[in-house]
Amino acid sequence: MPHTSRPRRRLSLSVMSFFLPATILLVLCGTPATAQDASELPIVGTLDGYDVGGNYSICWTSQFDDTIQNTDAQEKSLLNMNRQLETNPQASLFTQLPTCSENGTKMTISRTDEAPEGLWVMWKGNRNDTSTVSAVFEIDLEVNLDDFTTVNVDEDSLWVWYRVFMCNAPRVGFCQPLVDSPKWDGYNDPIVIPDDLFAVVPTVNSQYITLDSVPTDDSAAITFRTDWVANRLQRFDSTLTFTGKIQLPTMCWDSMGGNNNYIVVGHATLELPSSSGNDFVRVDVSSLLPGDPLMVTTKPTVKDFSTGAIVFVSILIGVAGLMTLGMFCYIVVHRNHRVMTLAQSGMLGALAAASCATIIMSFLLMPLYDAFCKLQALLFLPATFMPTILVGRLWRVYTTLSVAHSLGRSPPTVSSALDEGSGSRKLSSIRQHTRESLSKVSKKSEEWVMKFLSLLACSFFVQRVEQRRSTPSKRRSIVSLRRTTTRTETLLLIFFLTLPQVVVTLFDVIHYWDTTNLWISYSEDAASGRIECRSRTWVTFFSGGYLAAMFVLAMYVAWCSRLLPSAFNEKDAVFRAGFISGLIVIIITVALSYSDIPEVSPNLYVCFKAVMAIGVSLLTAWSVIMPKIRRVHSGEMVVLTNILRDMNGVNTSSLSSEEEEYRRASQEAAARPSRDGIVTPSNDGPRKRVTHCKTVLRNDEPIPKKLERQLYQLNGLTEAITDRCAEGRPMDKTEWEALLRVTTDLTREFENVRMRFNDAPGSESNSESNRMNGSFGELERAGP
Repeated sequence: MPHTSRPRRRLSLSVMSFFLPATILLVLCGTPATAQDASELPIVGTLDGYDVGGNYSICWTSQFDDTIQNTDAQEKSLLNMNRQLETNPQASLFTQLPTCSENGTKMTISRTDEAPEGLWVMWKGNRNDTSTVSAVFEIDLEVNLDDFTTVNVDEDSLWVWYRVFMCNAPRVGFCQPLVDSPKWDGYNDPIVIPDDLFAVVPTVNSQYITLDSVPTDDSAAITFRTDWVANRLQRFDSTLTFTGKIQLPTMCWDSMGGNNNYIVVGHATLELPSSSGNDFVRVDVSSLLPGDPLMVTTKPTVKDFSTGAIVFVSILIGVAGLMTLGMFCYIVVHRNHRVMTLAQSGMLGALAAASCATIIMSFLLMPLYDAFCKLQALLFLPATFMPTILVGRLWRVYTTLSVAHSLGRSPPTVSSALDEGSGSRKLSSIRQHTRESLSKVSKKSEEWVMKFLSLLACSFFVQRVEQRRSTPSKRRSIVSLRRTTTRTETLLLIFFLTLPQVVVTLFDVIHYWDTTNLWISYSEDAASGRIECRSRTWVTFFSGGYLAAMFVLAMYVAWCSRLLPSAFNEKDAVFRAGFISGLIVIIITVALSYSDIPEVSPNLYVCFKAVMAIGVSLLTAWSVIMPKIRRVHSGEMVVLTNILRDMNGVNTSSLSSEEEEYRRASQEAAARPSRDGIVTPSNDGPRKRVTHCKTVLRNDEPIPKKLERQLYQLNGLTEAITDRCAEGRPMDKTEWEALLRVTTDLTREFENVRMRFNDAPGSESNSESNRMNGSFGELERAGP
């Protein structure tokens, strides 16, 4: 009885997985059937199928008489049809339908794995080879049975077979799956899925149905395919995952000529009784995997981090770590020495500890374990502490001594009258204007930077709290020449400067914990790769950029404190460390840009990064800490008068010629000095406050730098006058004025020097030293 109307039956087929960690891939080499052009087959092209560039499925129908059917074993019918199709394809009524989608019969295949887009790595070798790359496809089939038969079909007895087919893309013709071989069917039968499969308690890999691989003797690899998988129609709502085992023999690979691109199609077939009742109709449906062809390649050469590289990095870490640890221990032992107290031994020890921690944590750069990759970003934390500690130390010294140190250093307002001629005066005016403009800009930027750092240190709030806690008798009623900077302010400054790096680093570690691990970075042709850590570019860029910005800030603050006494002036040390570290970073960054490719061994890449991290850390600690250690180890006594004299020498050497002339004019117009050494100018002289410092000179102490320079000037001038007199030439007015000026300045300088050759060094200080001693004492009393 004809079947007139029946609802469509939708069959959702299985997800099939090429799960390779414990599987082997098999290549079908030299099958008798090949991918042929559509014109060579007894079929015609479709209207909208993938054979003509469309996006729809392709359907075939084949009719067979009942003489070749095995009615006792329904699951064997597919094998019989395959054999009949192979031996006598013209005996079957084989038809390609113009379209499948007109009445609702269709198939879709998609890729659901996380492998790189457009890449499916298949490794060649023997049957014992294993792989870690998988390709997972999902096939969905929907068939309108009314298009193929009018006979009622018992759903319990209806089976559907399906597989994935891959064709060599460069071959002529479209990828059609109606190619088979009798010997394929002699090795394995379709796997029957039991109805209670999903009710079984899962065990290891129980969700995968493993298909046996099929050997072949031919050497022409045109197509790949998985084994057939069978499923009953009544289970169309279920899905299952199975493992396709495919092995690629070496002889097949050699005949293929290396890597190739393959087109992937899904193939499903089912057997229906014909409308006449005497024949059976076989329905084949195939669909193309959308997107680019997949690349099948050989097993890549994966480069791992070698033992020799591990030993090299470990030796670097051990040697540099012991050096910084020795610095830290030396600071702790001699923390009460005057050199260490003036250098803020607590912050100095923190700098050594941060450097040591950065060096030790450099082992996280080695791609050995997933945990190393997850914690690798923490390396930036101690590395950022180093420049922020430098900024905090220098800022504390600058704010403590800058007020007292700036007395008498105002820009000159008296122009020099020594230049002769209008051209010389004009050139001098231009130079003076340029120097004054640059000085104003530098001073303004210096003030803004220091105000910003004071804001980060919460200086205003800390000072208010300290004032409220202090007793009324200890509160100052007048403006002091020094500004007390507490350790709390310094710690707050370091904390806020390091806070952005801490936030980004913790976010990176916590948020990306599950996705950060070791992985294989393959080359473009997938022929080689290397083990490395998966990282976020934006995190690395921000952390590295912020670390560089903190080092630049430390160098700028060191420049601002360049005129402080040598006991506190670390400009040369910081600039030396910054310059050499910058060269190291630039050179290694260029080297990393060339070595950051999968073809280069990870040994070179990781060793470059380790040398950069260890080198910058060790160099920073060595440049700042070692001068203090050498001075302590030498046993040299630190006398505050020496520090003050060094400060005056630095100031005098840094003055311009206009400033020297201004100081000379101020001193000539000065009145009688008071007891505290402050000179009050007369009414007709420049109204400026000039500080005179009585220098105490004792046994074996060097003379002041200013006095030494004036002696050299007098020596050069007297030699020139002696030569003129020897030649019988008289002295002119300019030489007389120069001689008078030099001798006057030298006499005045001698008046400021007090000779105490019978006193022990450090027995007493001059009045200016007593006044400045309070500023130095603030740093000593603050301690670490």
